[in-house]
Amino acid sequence: MTLLNSLYRNPIVRIKDVEKIVQLSNPNAIALVHKFAKLGILHEITGNKRYRMFSYQEYISLFT
Repeated sequence: MTLLNSLYRNPIVRIKDVEKIVQLSNPNAIALVHKFAKLGILHEITGNKRYRMFSYQEYISLFT
């Protein structure tokens, strides 16, 4: 819930951001982001293997 609420304020996040938001270690933050991606909440937008960014695209699309 903490991450989801934070996505309304900042709909684009990196793994490092998620670590700080939910106070998890890197592997656990990665697992959480992957769960959000599997649910369709977050989408990877960079196409990179490292330094990836994820967006809450459905929320962003409400404003574009």
